[in-house]
Formats: sequence, structure tokens, C-alpha cells
Amino acid sequence: MTDNLRQEINDIRSEEVHNGHTPSDYLRRGDATKIQVINDEGSEAFTFRDMGLHTVQQAIDLTIENMPSDINPQTSTFIITNMTTGRSAQYRLNAHGHAKLII
Repeated sequence: MTDNLRQEINDIRSEEVHNGHTPSDYLRRGDATKIQVINDEGSEAFTFRDMGLHTVQQAIDLTIENMPSDINPQTSTFIITNMTTGRSAQYRLNAHGHAKLII
């Protein structure tokens, strides 16, 4: 990682903490959320929208419950977008089913 990229990441984290948010809690209960499921071929396989989600893990778990059974969550990428703020990030599941941020 370059020094410039490291500084940019630190600046974003500082701004988020200053505004009362940490990098892992950018979902707030009143915000509209869109979760896109990208399959292992890189195509969008499913989209789920909801409001009132509080954590990324909760968003992914609820999406998995609602998506077709032929989509494998272990090989999918989840793009979670807070539609209220416009922030988004990509996640994959680890072997234990926990969401991990893709940097």
C-alpha cells in the first residue's frame, strides 16, 4: 500500500469517526439500503432493498434469506449501498459466514 493511499484511508476514517460513524456502521436504522449480489462470473444475480438495517452482517444475512437458492453466497460478492448517504462497499463471506470488507 502506498503512503498516499494509506493517508487517504486514514483521512476517511478520521472523518467518519468525527461525524459519529465508524467504517463498519455506515448503515443506520432509518436509511434505505440496496444489496446487490454479484455471482462468481461477475454478473449481477440478485438485488435486495430494505430499510431499517443496522449492520452489514444483518443486510447480508437478510439478503441470503431472500435470494434464490441457486445463488451460492460463499462465491458471491455483496455490494451494499446506503441509498440515503450514497456510501457503498463490497463484501465477501469468509468460511464461517461472516462478512469481510473487500479493499
